[in-house]
Amino acid sequence: MYKVNSIADDRSKFKDEFKYIEKFNNYNELPEPFEESNIKNFWRKIFSFSPKYIDFRQVYINTKDPCSRIYNTWIFFFFDVAYAVVDMGNDEIKVFKIGCKHEYTEESHERFIHTYTCKKCGLTFSVDSSD
Repeated sequence: MYKVNSIADDRSKFKDEFKYIEKFNNYNELPEPFEESNIKNFWRKIFSFSPKYIDFRQVYINTKDPCSRIYNTWIFFFFDVAYAVVDMGNDEIKVFKIGCKHEYTEESHERFIHTYTCKKCGLTFSVDSSD
């Protein structure tokens, strides 16, 4: 069972953890940068990795429209990307991918441990390839 945390309350403590996000924004906005994605990409991620945090927000999707509605949105924060799943009503779901478009370089490898760093946002992670 996941504990649902609102990371908008104390964004400062998450800034170092989620380097791939430039702006966390408020409860009525998606974090930036974001782009529309599809549900398949979200399912591929969630079947492979567990989210570190889940956030609930009520966001405006089309901010250029003064009559735009607020939509219920769940944001799943993974180690390298976040996905916003938005209930648009009438059985329509939209998915937005949130975060840097990573460009990784391999920094080092010792035995079977490979360490990668994104040139854009500085996100670093290691992979054990010994399996």
